[in-house]
Amino acid sequence: MTSIKSIENIVNVYESEIDQLKLPDLFTLHKYSPLKSTSQQRISPSPYIAQYKLQLLQTSLLQQSSSIDQFKSNKSYQKLKSRIDTLLVDVIDEKLYVVDQLIEWYNIENTPRANSTSKETREESPSNLTSSTGNGHGNVNDENLTELRNRLLSNSKSKFNLESASPNDVDKLNTYHESIQDDILNELSQLTSTLKTSAMSLSSKILGDDLSILNETNENIIRNSNLFKVIDRNLNSYLENKTGGRISLWFLLKCVVGVIGVFLLMMIFVVVVPRIR
Repeated sequence: MTSIKSIENIVNVYESEIDQLKLPDLFTLHKYSPLKSTSQQRISPSPYIAQYKLQLLQTSLLQQSSSIDQFKSNKSYQKLKSRIDTLLVDVIDEKLYVVDQLIEWYNIENTPRANSTSKETREESPSNLTSSTGNGHGNVNDENLTELRNRLLSNSKSKFNLESASPNDVDKLNTYHESIQDDILNELSQLTSTLKTSAMSLSSKILGDDLSILNETNENIIRNSNLFKVIDRNLNSYLENKTGGRISLWFLLKCVVGVIGVFLLMMIFVVVVPRIR
């Protein structure tokens, strides 16, 4: 049976695991963007692992949130419930949004481009710029500028095209996907070992807490048993000192017979007296 102490230990472990992911917050997320020339930090570990771990933690916290409702009478219920809600709403949702953005940038940064596309971009950009400046002389049409901008941006961000790619580019793409799979496999094995270690430490901590509670309960039972023995001995000694051993089974039987006799006598008296009048 799950106790509120066990749920609290689980929440503590999950908070430490989220901190160990070392994900940026919304204010420092722009430093990882590959679309900016001022970007100084690279996305070295695969964010897919962080997304998978956050989803596992979110599922487990939802289960703990439903399990804690049976301890509403406990004084720690409100505080622990608030911590779980904060983790689900304020922390994990924000981290999942950050991870989604990191995954998008990670794919843009690590996906190889075709050489032909880059060459066409370099050849096409000067010619387009020359034609646009030569024809306009300062009065360039807005539509031409928009078309030029869209064409340049689309060429600069175009992905790898398998149909127009050379065999070398296909080999690069295969090598890239193999490296991604190797990274994911290595990080999954590391994640599995980390989860195993965390689960073992959590179970040992829970077992230690349960063992201490059982030992304390056993000590309280022994203490109460000794107290009852002392009270029983004191009552027996008090009874012997006050009565001198005169209260026995025959004495109690005589008292019962006397009470019954007095009761019958009063019943007869109640029935006979009205008839005399």
